[in-house]
Amino acid sequence: MIYKIFILIILGFSTIASAKSIIDQINEDDLKVVIDYSAIINKQLITENICHTNYTPTKFNKDGIPVKMLGYANVYMGTGPGISRYGHLGERFVYCIGSELHDMYYDGIKLRKETLPLFHNDYPEASLDYASSNKVLNSLYYRKIQNPTQISVYGNDTVRSNRNIYEQWLKISEKEMLDLLVRNINRVAKQALQISNEENLAPFRGLLNNCTYEVTDDLRSIPTLQSIKIEISNPDESGPFVAKDYILLSDSVKSISPRWVYNALTEGHVTKLLVIYPSQDNVRKIFFNKVSFHQSLKILEVHDFNFNPKFAKDWNETELKKLNSLIDYKSPLASFFEREVADKNESE
Repeated sequence: MIYKIFILIILGFSTIASAKSIIDQINEDDLKVVIDYSAIINKQLITENICHTNYTPTKFNKDGIPVKMLGYANVYMGTGPGISRYGHLGERFVYCIGSELHDMYYDGIKLRKETLPLFHNDYPEASLDYASSNKVLNSLYYRKIQNPTQISVYGNDTVRSNRNIYEQWLKISEKEMLDLLVRNINRVAKQALQISNEENLAPFRGLLNNCTYEVTDDLRSIPTLQSIKIEISNPDESGPFVAKDYILLSDSVKSISPRWVYNALTEGHVTKLLVIYPSQDNVRKIFFNKVSFHQSLKILEVHDFNFNPKFAKDWNETELKKLNSLIDYKSPLASFFEREVADKNESE
């Protein structure tokens, strides 16, 4: 087993070692990138009137109400102090049901004693004895969170954990987005049934079962990604006439590292929009100092390793006053979805 894990790590590293910088992705791949300050001011996407328009539905639900899938993102939370030292992975869905916008985030976390309040909030009827037993503690616990840019979710990660969040909104079909959403709904429903029966939840096992596993399973299930090939760097060969090696993108996202999954999607050129939520320290460097967009991207670059990530200092009074200037802030993601709805309706 150790040998297999070692091979997996080497394969993952060789596949993504040459991932492009964000600036190179913009220049060479025409990637669209925006910096979003929603998380630090509790600006939630549902406050925008995105679904109050005529649109071509993805489907109609059982009540005959139109459903419109707007986007699916692989969410990479970068390294930060404490338990976020190695980064984290999740999935975000944005969609309309009628004129109401839904913004849902799913991820898997290690359920510790200090995070048990999350469990009790989700499952208030579960007994205290069961919740504090080995059946639940240290399990891989799946969360379903509405409106993730709120202060208690993305805000907590960017401010308290002082790490950047990178959302890769993928170029996949609305049906594929819907299928992924159903997979996550079913995953949480299965967990709820296990909890109601007081069964053992799957243990969090570090390299063997962590936050990346369900996300990578979902990514590998996407038909669009199954035919895309990415180049594998080969350090033992060089020269202009060396035959290049390739691997299917759907195979390359088997990595156990959140960073490597992010890199694999980068190499596959499947990102329609990259949204970056800067850490508290990077907000100080970028927003408060009013640096150029190009310089901002250099500051927000995804680093391979961060051996000693640090907590940020609390906002001071002057900084809080500067943040107040964002009171009328419009999320660039909201603008993106509004254009998506309008463009697709015109094309159809």
